[in-house]
Amino acid sequence: MFIAHSQESLIHSPNDISIVSLLRTLRLSSLLGNAGQAEAVRFLRSIGAGASFVETMRFASTYGILEADDSLDTQAVIRRFPDARLYDCAVIALAIEPQVLDALPFLQNAVGGPGHPGGVLDCRRTESAILIDFRPEVTSAQVIFSLIDIELARFGPAGRVTTLLTPLPLELATRIAAEGLHAAELTPARVLEALLSAPHA
Repeated sequence: MFIAHSQESLIHSPNDISIVSLLRTLRLSSLLGNAGQAEAVRFLRSIGAGASFVETMRFASTYGILEADDSLDTQAVIRRFPDARLYDCAVIALAIEPQVLDALPFLQNAVGGPGHPGGVLDCRRTESAILIDFRPEVTSAQVIFSLIDIELARFGPAGRVTTLLTPLPLELATRIAAEGLHAAELTPARVLEALLSAPHA
């Protein structure tokens, strides 16, 4: 299991006692489908974790954000999902698809190679994209994109497509929006929707 510093939020017990809640990210190696996601959520709730999942079929990608206190039995999570990677923090995962495929090894080396930014936890390559997991409180999205755009400049006016692979807690969504990350999924409406669904909105 990968261990990193956790991000914290507050949840409220029925007696209105504030409890520190930790955000963790679970990356699965396969698609769960609707039934599999529902089963995973039921299991995680049974051990005290709230969860939400996002699947991206193009990259056979499934990520979940878990919210629980520090007593969560992480070993039970690992036993239940033996092929998964559990980050003990909330991470952002992005797929970057350059228009010029020859740029892929350069992008992977810039973001995940020797001397990579400290917040990058993983950077892997597919036939059409690089997939990046990073901690935004250590390395900002803007730093990631600056590195990518510097490498893409080698190939002329080459564009890229960005796909968000992880569900985002509100605080991460608003931080990315403030940094000007131009991903189609990160619209002001999404942030507003999260605000409206909050218990005290």
